[in-house]
Formats: sequence, structure tokens, C-alpha cells
Amino acid sequence: MVSSIPMNMGYNNNPYIIMPLNKTSENGLTVESSTPTNQFSEEFMNNLDDIKAADADGNNIISLNELKNFEAKTEFAQTVLELMEKYAQDFRYRKFV
Repeated sequence: MVSSIPMNMGYNNNPYIIMPLNKTSENGLTVESSTPTNQFSEEFMNNLDDIKAADADGNNIISLNELKNFEAKTEFAQTVLELMEKYAQDFRYRKFV
């Protein structure tokens, strides 16, 4: 299964994804990049809003444990959860092979 969401592995076999930052912060500061930022579609960015509520500690990083505890699972959130569980399983397998 291939995903365009970059996942990383944390401690205790707990994968996580880092959410993209907003272009404008709450206090009005604007972020600009010298690299192309159209990597993700508008639809994809809107779907990310569905799982931002799962970020329990507000650090802009969503771990597998946070997503498992997230009650309002949309179809997108469920798909990301399944991808993260598969990633954790594959990572564990690669570690011992």
C-alpha cells in the first residue's frame, strides 16, 4: 500500500505523521517557502483538517496512539489509521528480518 503521507517511526513502535503548517498563523504571520508548495492538493489538505482534532497535545504531530483514541473517525481518518497500523507492522517485521 502506497501513501503520499510521509510517516515516521517513534518510540515503542508508534508511527506518527507531521501535519503541514498553515501558511498564515493565528497571530497573522505568513510563512513562505522557496520550494514549490503545491505538493498536496486542496482536497488532500481539507482532509487533513478531519484528523487535526486527533492531535491531543496540540504539537502538530499525530501519532498512531492519538489516532486510535480519536473518536470522530471519518473515512479519511480511518484510512490513515489503517496505513499507520500497517506501517507499524511492516516496520516491526523489517526490524527482525
